[in-house]
This record gives sequence, structure tokens and C-alpha cells, in this order.
Amino acid sequence: MLVRVKYPSGRHGRVRNYSPRRLQKLLDAGKIISWEKCLLYTPEQRDYVMAVKALSCTVCDKAPPSEAHHSGTGMGRRKNHLATIPVCTNHHPATQSCQLSRREWEREYGTEQYHLDKTQLRLKEAI
Repeated sequence: MLVRVKYPSGRHGRVRNYSPRRLQKLLDAGKIISWEKCLLYTPEQRDYVMAVKALSCTVCDKAPPSEAHHSGTGMGRRKNHLATIPVCTNHHPATQSCQLSRREWEREYGTEQYHLDKTQLRLKEAI
């Protein structure tokens, strides 16, 4: 289960995956004083990502289902679930990381911002 723990010093740890048994052992040993369950998505974010996955690929219009590419991630930045682009496996930058750099991908297929704007328009048309 995904949780954030609180240490006796008062600082919070990173979100990590712990089993309930492990959490109880940490509590009993006094290594942590509390924990809180974390969600990967809020319900709004989950619905948005599912709607994006139901769209065709923004690059080649390959029929859905698509993968949701999180725009603007990398270099330690957090994922913004409301900034996703529907792409097929052929155009997903994560699967092409060995072949194309981000700059090369954008030069060939267009910027992420262009595809984000295109995705927003397509979602509005679908409503």
C-alpha cells in the first residue's frame, strides 16, 4: 500500500510502498510515529486520464486505446495527471527514449504544448 510515514523527529518521509505488517513493525519499534495512505490519482485525475486514453493517438490518429503520456516530466519533476497526451506505443516518448531525445521527438512530431492543446480541444468536442 502506498503511504507517507512520519518520523519521531517530525519530518515526513517520501511516499513509499509498505505492507501493513511492515508498517506495524515500524510503529512498534518506534521508528515512525504515524502514517497516511496516499492515492496515486484523485478521482478527477483518474477520470481525466481515462478520457485521454480513450482518444486516438494525437500524432498518427491510431485508434484507441492509447497510452497517457505525462507532459513536462523528467529531471525529478512530478507528474501532472491533468497534462497528459494520448499516444500509441509507436509514438510514446518513453518507449522511444533509446532512439529519440525529447528535442528530436518534438522536432519530428511537434511540441508537447501543441499536443496538449490539441488534446484539450478533442476532449471538449467529445463532451
